[in-house]
Amino acid sequence: MKNTKNIKTFLAHLGLYSLVILSYFVIFSSIISSVLESLMMGTSQYIALPILLFLSALYIIPLWKWYQHDLKLEVKKTRIISSVWLPVILLIAFIIFQELMPTNPSENQNNVEMLIAYQPAFAFIFVVLLAPIVEELLTRGFMAKFFSQAK
Repeated sequence: MKNTKNIKTFLAHLGLYSLVILSYFVIFSSIISSVLESLMMGTSQYIALPILLFLSALYIIPLWKWYQHDLKLEVKKTRIISSVWLPVILLIAFIIFQELMPTNPSENQNNVEMLIAYQPAFAFIFVVLLAPIVEELLTRGFMAKFFSQAK
């Protein structure tokens, strides 16, 4: 009985973690891509960087609060959410959407190289500051939250 409860708890946390990952792909990637587009179109770096930092904070702070147990996120018992099917369906939908909107990898690589060459401050803030914070919140936060409850 206790083992079944642990498995259900693990699956619930895994489902929430999958939704957080999907939110990263959808929300944070759209923030980055919109700021990159504006930089490539000639927007001043002094305008784009504060906007990026503000939008990133709007994404990262609630995520951090959730991991600190300050932001309550409840899983209500419904048929679709009581299992792991919702995140699986959302992941499949995201993969299908990505396949319908293909990008050329060489163009992406050229954009990254051009970003580093023309906007080094933006590249530094994103690669050195924002990406590690989001990665830590997504990986260690989930593991610490699940394993601390298992004790």
